[in-house]
Amino acid sequence: MDRGFNQSFVTHNIILASIPRSGSSWLRGVLSSSKSIIIFNEPALNKEHPFSQLPRLIEKEDVNTEYGKILRKGISDLSKLKYNCTHGFKILDILKQTLGRCPLVRFKYIGFKTVTDEFRLGWVRRELCFPKTIFLIRNPFGQVLSRVIQAERIKLNLKSVIPHKLVRDLPYDLNSMNEYQLAALAWRVSNEFCIRENEDTGNFKVVIYEKLCEDPYGVVEDIFNFMHISFGGEVKNFIRKMQINNFKPKFRIDVLYDIKKNPKEIINKWKKNITERQKLLIHDLVRDSDLMKYWSNYNFVTGE
Repeated sequence: MDRGFNQSFVTHNIILASIPRSGSSWLRGVLSSSKSIIIFNEPALNKEHPFSQLPRLIEKEDVNTEYGKILRKGISDLSKLKYNCTHGFKILDILKQTLGRCPLVRFKYIGFKTVTDEFRLGWVRRELCFPKTIFLIRNPFGQVLSRVIQAERIKLNLKSVIPHKLVRDLPYDLNSMNEYQLAALAWRVSNEFCIRENEDTGNFKVVIYEKLCEDPYGVVEDIFNFMHISFGGEVKNFIRKMQINNFKPKFRIDVLYDIKKNPKEIINKWKKNITERQKLLIHDLVRDSDLMKYWSNYNFVTGE
């Protein structure tokens, strides 16, 4: 059994990770529709949760026993279902009232979704004995456009999300870059760093957002095979229903926003809102990245 878990509740832990605006909230909803899985939303963003005390980028010299204790305390809180939702409700109450599940149900997997841990994910996974981890990555055009729109809405300076230690040897002057260039650079260094740190460790699976949209049943079934869980009818039914415009999921642990979507309709939604110049700015920053292997048949100039 993995470290930090109460055996009366859970057998294994799982991490669903991505950089922001990559579709992880949607995938979290799909996975958590299974009776065998529960995935908590962004515990590191909850100031009352131990994860919030961890530094976002953990350098080798910063890794110490104290951080390990904080991490395992946070995992223990999740495994004992003590974690509060963002609206202040207790997990046990929500399980009972909205899911109709017995609060003492034994989940095969329990874990958390995160969009802020890409730079410490390798360390987190080592401390937790390399749990099953799904890393979701999205086409840079769609992710960058969505990230810029989000940054404008919440007044986020995109320079603040790029670790300078990772880009100081690259030929870029952050002060001279516009928001699309900054977001594209963040997409590149964040995804590259996370995959490089984790891809050879075992129990690490990269999922491409566009493939998930094109074939949700096939890709989700592959994820369930990765976790050695049966791809049950409740998950298939959730995937089918979420493509219906008036579908309102009952699953209300934390916030499952942006869950009502038809994946085949939203996969290329970004194309309607991006200019040719913006596409070229993004393309110039990502075209020579190793990440492009995930879209080997994709034309990053035309977006087709």
